[in-house]
Formats: sequence, structure tokens, C-alpha cells
Amino acid sequence: MPLGAAGDEDAAAVTGPSSAGEPAAGMEFASPEEARAFYCTYAARAGFRVRSSKSFASRIDDAIIMRRFVCTRQGLPSRKDTLLDASKKRRNRASARAACPAMLQLDNPAFCYAVQIDRSGCIANFIWVDARARSLYRRFGDAVVLDLTCRRNRRAVPFAAFTGMNHHRQAIVFGCALMTDESENSFAWLFETWLAFMGGKKPMSFTIGYSRDVEMAAMKVFGGDVRHRFCRRDIFFICKQKLASLYSEHSTLKDELKECVTELERIDEFESTWRMLLSKYNLFGNEWLQTIYSIRHQWVPAYLKDSFFGEIINAPKLETMFKFFQRSSITTTTLRDIAFQFDKAIARDYQTELQEDFATFSSKPVMKSSHPMEKQASELYTKVMFDLFQDELIESSGFLVQNVESGDISRFEVTQSENANIRYTVLYSEPRASVSCSCHKFEFAGVLCRHALRVLTAIGIPVLPENYILKRWTRNAKNNILSQVPANTKGSLAWRCNDLCRDGIRFAEEGATSEEIYKTAKEALQKAFAEILPQITHSTTASFEEKRLYYCTRTPIVCLVVNEEPRPSAIWSLGYMGHNRTREQQEEQR
Repeated sequence: MPLGAAGDEDAAAVTGPSSAGEPAAGMEFASPEEARAFYCTYAARAGFRVRSSKSFASRIDDAIIMRRFVCTRQGLPSRKDTLLDASKKRRNRASARAACPAMLQLDNPAFCYAVQIDRSGCIANFIWVDARARSLYRRFGDAVVLDLTCRRNRRAVPFAAFTGMNHHRQAIVFGCALMTDESENSFAWLFETWLAFMGGKKPMSFTIGYSRDVEMAAMKVFGGDVRHRFCRRDIFFICKQKLASLYSEHSTLKDELKECVTELERIDEFESTWRMLLSKYNLFGNEWLQTIYSIRHQWVPAYLKDSFFGEIINAPKLETMFKFFQRSSITTTTLRDIAFQFDKAIARDYQTELQEDFATFSSKPVMKSSHPMEKQASELYTKVMFDLFQDELIESSGFLVQNVESGDISRFEVTQSENANIRYTVLYSEPRASVSCSCHKFEFAGVLCRHALRVLTAIGIPVLPENYILKRWTRNAKNNILSQVPANTKGSLAWRCNDLCRDGIRFAEEGATSEEIYKTAKEALQKAFAEILPQITHSTTASFEEKRLYYCTRTPIVCLVVNEEPRPSAIWSLGYMGHNRTREQQEEQR
């Protein structure tokens, strides 16, 4: 059955697995046909027949993104138009439509969503992820933030978002949710569903707001192989409420507390300064300060430096979702309107990313030295990341280096020329071409620090080692998104088709981002197809049956049902199931 056909009815329920249970949200199927067979098997047991109903196509490429199967008696009789020719007669047949609510809705993986229902049958939570979010996650999903700032403001919508940053240090979205239930189980459901939409690939780090329920859910789903932390901004926001009277009484306390947390790089410095603050303002008995101190390993940067969060201290802050909603004038309306407004706002922000791409490739950075490392970085990093690296390189000249230990791993002491009391230890291994600093800036932010750069310059290394240039910060971060040609290409026709379909979906995600890019992508596809079509026609390596199968499967459904991510289950998922009546109730209505 071609995808998108509507109105066909089964004379009898299609044969399916006899052990099939009742439809439920979150179920997945290998194809629309398999889903239909499952539902027809269930319908036969429940006492009704199935027909195909609505299907929705993508606004980008006309691909089918939703498919709905309903009871043959679903809906109400339509009012027929009067015949123009009065001489013709129409048979007066009774309609079988009786407003039956039984329904099975399927959705395409290019746009994924899931609904969590509460005990009363109402929607508790709703999550959706589009194709662009999945594409961004493949490149920049190493550091993820759960943004709940809209939930913090009671006038805003109950909106949550999985966010990150791209190679221009702009905020990007990996998925969205509307949540009316903030229990631990609901967040666990949210994380599990989102992770499944992303093919099971976990981030390196995960930042959440200060909430024990969210923390427990994150640990349950992501486990110990993902570094978790509480959002420092969120804790400082709560400090404004918990310490409001103290801030009023002591005008300098707020700034001193923030400086203690954000500016101090070493753990011993943080510990001593924290004790000094408590002693200075007599705060040893403050319950809130005791609470955040007990979890300091989960939010104070000095304890998190060995993990990647993509954060650069003192760099411009990323925009929160609440600020994004305010700037985009997204109002509290219906679910559909919120999603539509959000989609339009994201599209506008994507134009800003394209402008940064253009600025990076078209402008020539201003050099501040003759160092070959600076020229190398200007050709690799994006504009904003080069500016940050350039500052580190220029500032490195203000440090002194002393070699205190030589060998396979050499140790250097790096001090400021103006303040010898501030010391950093840099280790360099010549056999492995590796360098590390006690400030852990590279591990935390993905950019080498000025102390390590000073040592590399001192020992005569003119350029950055390749393993210290993170691709996610480079101007080519979005290149090479297609899979490489495998060494063995002798797989089955279905395997080759699936492999090309995966790359085809990724090509479409990028090719549809703007009208100009779409034209270029379309021309490239036409050229590629013109080159391979003669080879297909005259190929002698494929059997007649393989060629017949190839031409039979050259329809959109091939691209849509292929599993893009390495998941054992198929990708067509059950998004909503409206049939919840007993067989006796159905018979009673009929």
C-alpha cells in the first residue's frame, strides 16, 4: 500500500501476531504496513475493522511524517453536495460512520514526539524532536543542558528544552517538551524518550537546574558515564531568594560569593576563601550555604574542570529559553500554536548561524602577532572561537616558564611575570605529543590555555598539535556528516539502499535549510543521479531480480522506514491511541 493512501478498508482484519497486545503510546514498528497489521489484529479481537485515515506531509520535503489508522466507523457522515445534473440519481445508502474514537497514529522519525498520560487519561508531558535537532546533536551533542527557565517563571509556558552550543557558541536546541508534572518518574520518562530519539547516544556532560528529582532521574537514565552538574546560574538565582536579607545587610557579600565560586581555579583556593567568607560574615550556621557547600562537587567549577562542558569562564553567557521566549514574543496559547511559534523563532535564529558561517569564511581575521600558531588557528577556528584563542595566545607572553623536571614527561612551572605567587603546572610528553595544565581549561572548554601555549612556545613547537583542535569549534564542524564508503561494499541490495538512505536523510536536513542551499542541493542531486542512471541501466553485476526489487523500492517509503540510528527497534512509533473502550461498549454503540 503506498504511503499516503487513504480511505481503503479491510474486508477482514489482516493476519498478525496472535500474541499482540493492546496499542500503547511509545510502541514502534518496522513499517506502516507492520503497524497496520498489528492494529488490524487487535481490531479483530476487539470487534471492529480498520481503515486508513489522515496522513501529514513535511513542509520541507513533502515526506510523510504522520500516518493515522482508525475504526471504519470513525467520524460522522459527510453532507453530500447537490448533483448539478438533476436527471442523475444517487443511491441512498446508509453511512457506516458512527463517531467511533478508535485510532492508531504513526509518526515518521524525521519528526519524533511522545506523550505521557497521567492516571486520569490526560496529557501530563509532551516531547518532540525534529530532524534539525537530531542533526545538530550528532555534531554538538557532547555538552547538553536541560533548560527549565520557562518553568521558573509562572507567567511563561511549562516549557523545557535540551540545549547546547554550536561552533559559533550560539545556543542550539536538541529537543523540546511541555511538562505539567515534575516528578522524578516524569523526568526519567523525559530523559529515556529523548535519549531514544537520539539513537541512544549519551552526551559527555549534562547540566540541570537545582532539583533532586531531576538529579535522580538523570542518574537513573544516563548513569555514571555522563558527568552531571547543577546549573551555577540557577543556584545563584536561588541564592537571591534565600540570602536576600543578607545581601541587603552586607552589600559586598553577593559579589564576593560569586567571585569565590567562578574566579578561583584551584580547589584549595576555593575551600580557604569559602571558609573566610563564612567567618567574615558569621554564616557558619546558614542552612542554605551549608546545603550548596555539601554539593559543591556538582556545581563549583574548580571541582568539574576535568570534564567537558564547553564553557569558557567570563565569556558571554548563552541565552536561556525564557529570554528566547521573551525575545521571540512566544505567548501562552494552544500546544500547536506554541510549537509553530517556536519553530518560526528557531528558523530565524538559524539565519543568524548562517550569517556567522558567512562571516567566518568571508572575513580575514586581524593578526596580533607573527606567531605561526595564530595563523594556523585563524584558518581552522570559527571567528568567535579564534578571537577567544587569540586572547589566550597573546596573554601567554606575560608568563614565565621554568623546567623543573625532564624525561618522557617533562614538568614545567608557569608563573605570571607580575605575580610569582600564582603558579600553574604544565606536563608535556614528547613521545605522545600531549600537554596538560593544572587549570584544565582544555578538558573543561576544549581550548588550550595560555599556560600550555606558553610552554609549547618555549620548547619550540610552532603549531597546535592536531589532537588539541576540537572539530566542534572549527569552521568545518558541519563537514563530513555523511558516512564513509565502507571497505566491503558487497552487502545485499537492501543494505546498500539503507546505507544511502541514512546519508540521504542527512543531506536533506542540510539541503532544505534555505532557498539558496536547497537549489544547490537539488542541482547536486540531479547531477549525481544523471551520472548513476546509465550505470544502473547497463549494470551486469546485479541480477534481474535485484534490479526488479530496486525499481519496486524507489519510493519515498524506503527512505522513511530505514532506521537512521543504531537502535534494535524500528522507527515508526505509536504516538497516540484513542481506543480505550471495551468490546461490549463498541457493540452497544453499534
